[in-house]
Amino acid sequence: MCLTFMIQFSGLWAQAADTMLYELYDVEAPTQFPGGEVEFYRYLKTNFVFDTIMNKDCVLHSVYRFEFILETDGTVLQMPKVLKNADCAPRQWLEVLQKMPRWQPAMREGKAVWVRYVLPLRVHWE
Repeated sequence: MCLTFMIQFSGLWAQAADTMLYELYDVEAPTQFPGGEVEFYRYLKTNFVFDTIMNKDCVLHSVYRFEFILETDGTVLQMPKVLKNADCAPRQWLEVLQKMPRWQPAMREGKAVWVRYVLPLRVHWE
C-alpha cells in the first residue's frame, strides 16, 4: 500500500464574534507538526491501519479529504471530519488524527490563532 499526501488550503471562516478561524495562507507563521512535514507523514503511515478486510474497491485509488481545526495550543480542537469518501474512511483514521501530538501553533500578528487544516490523502494498493 502506498500513501500520497497533498495539502490544500481555502477561505477564511469566522468561528465566533471574537474568535477567528484562519486558513494557513492567512497567518504569518503556519502551524507545524513536531519534527516537520516529514515526521507528520511518518506519523500517518505508522498509525493508519489498512485492514485486510477493508473493501478494496472502496479504497483502491481513493482520495480522502480530512479536515481538522488546530487550537491555539496546537491540539486538535474537535474530531476531524472526512470531506470526501466519508463512507469508506475507517473511523480509526479519524482517531489517529484526533490523537496527534501537539503542533506548533499558527501565528498571526504575534499571537497564536486557530487554523483549519485540510489533508487530502490518496490511497492505492500495490
